[in-house]
Order: sequence, then structure tokens, then C-alpha cells
Amino acid sequence: MIVSSDCTFSSPATIRGTSDHQLSLACDISGSGVLGFRPYETNTTQTTALTGDNSRFAGNIYVWSQYVTDATPDNGQTLIFTKSECLGGARSVFDYRAVQIGRGCKLVASGTMTLEAENRGFYFSQDTYFSVLDGIVTMKDPIRKSLALTKGGAGILELAGPVSFGVSGASTADQDRVFVIEEGGLGVATPEAFGELVMTFTKDAFLAVNAEAENEDVRTFGAKSERTDAIAIPDGVLNVRIRASDEYLNTHGDFSVPICTVAPAVADAIDGKIAVARVRKHKVTVRKETVGSLVRFMADATPTGLTLILR
Repeated sequence: MIVSSDCTFSSPATIRGTSDHQLSLACDISGSGVLGFRPYETNTTQTTALTGDNSRFAGNIYVWSQYVTDATPDNGQTLIFTKSECLGGARSVFDYRAVQIGRGCKLVASGTMTLEAENRGFYFSQDTYFSVLDGIVTMKDPIRKSLALTKGGAGILELAGPVSFGVSGASTADQDRVFVIEEGGLGVATPEAFGELVMTFTKDAFLAVNAEAENEDVRTFGAKSERTDAIAIPDGVLNVRIRASDEYLNTHGDFSVPICTVAPAVADAIDGKIAVARVRKHKVTVRKETVGSLVRFMADATPTGLTLILR
């Protein structure tokens, strides 16, 4: 089902659909009410796509499960969006739950975009999912999360804003810091986005490092954390991909990019297990060095060029 005419919500409204249909809201949504999405039937999943320009919507978007015993991706709601404006626009007062993803539900981004709107926060409730199907999603809006958050999809999620924990935003519980990168990449654009997360990278995921990072600390340290449990690699490998434009690669000979700067306990766990993907026209090796009380891993790239052997 596709809704293409403009919609205004000034009071709470819940849109419920069945598991065998995808609802697409291609209309432009405005207003200041609460817009909720929930499967119609118990223990089923339902998908809704937002594709309109909803920048005039200053209300809240809530995504819920409809379950009896436990919430999983198999009985939750999936909300797909194609640009930042799909999830509303600026608001006069900050709301950390401007976009709230409920237990077992998925927020799915399709395409490259920057998520940034004044006073808009994202709250990921317990055991939620954030998928980036393709491209790079740069997350500048603040994130607040409780319990585990799982990153899926082949694309890259780049954290560029603050991350806080628990409903209050001040939780110190380790369980609220759990971030599982199950597929695709996780990138870091600002140092405060990474430092308190407890991350698990599977063999199908990778840490994305940017050779052209704008932030000076990121250019110096990469993904930095002093936590002794910052990174876990249950499959025995931390895959790394270097992001660099063709112009950068064509104009740089040897170059080095920081991968991560971590506590010695984490460094011991990942040492010798970092696999950096091949970079065009460059050979890449991994080096580690001590930086104060931490250990920094560097990716050193050297041009391969053309070698002629004369005999």
C-alpha cells in the first residue's frame, strides 16, 4: 500500500499493518503529534517505508513491537527511510525520544545521508537494530540507548554525535553500552562517539577508518577508548577498511591512518588479528605503538607501483 497525499498529524496516531504487506508513506507529513508504527497481529513483523519530505513534522515517531513473550526481529516493526527529512525536522526543544525504536524493532536506512536536525534525538530501547542497507549514514543527531543495539546491513554507520546510555542518559551499566556490529561497517567521526561503547565485531563486519577525517583527534587516534572491554572479536578477526577518495590516493604516496587507540588489554586481544582490506594501488601493513597509557594501531599504506626487473 502506498500513501502519496500529504498528511498532517496533530494528535497521536498509530499505523498498524499486516505482515504480508509493506506500507509506503510517500506523502509529506507535517504536524506535532505522535506518529506510531506497530504490527497489527501478535508475534508478526511489519514494514513501513517513509520516503517523503517530513521536515515540517515536529512530533515524535515511535516504533513498537507486538509480541507476547519476547521481542525479536521476527515479531517487530521495521521502519525504512531514505533521507534525514523522512524522520522529521527541527524542533524548538530537545527530545531524546523524537525517534524511538522499541524492543526488537529495526530502523533501516537506505542510501548515503547525514542525520542531523536541531533538537532531534534517537532513543534505541532494549535489544534494537539499526541497519544501513548501502552507502554511508553519518549520525550527527544524539543517540541514547538501553541494552544491546545491533548494527546490520552492508553499509557504513558513521557515529558523529554524542552517545548516552539508559533512559536517564546517565546509566553506568555495562549492559547499556553493548553495541554489536553484525554486518557492514562502523565508522567514527568524533572522539566522543566511541569512547564508552562496548563493541563486538563479527567476521561479517568491519571498522571503517577515514584517511580524510576532518576531526583532528580522529586523525590522530582513530577510534579511541580507554575501556578494557571496548572491542571483542569472537570470530578471531577485526576487519578494517580504509575510506579514501580517488583524489587522495592519486595524490598521496606513503600514508598512515590510525585504526584505533585502546587499552593494553584490548590491544593484546586484537594484536595480530587485524585484517585491513586492500587499498587501490597501495599495500597496507599494520603497526602498533604506545601512546601514553594506551596502544595505537596504525595502517601504513605504501604505493605498489610498477616494478621492472632488468637482467
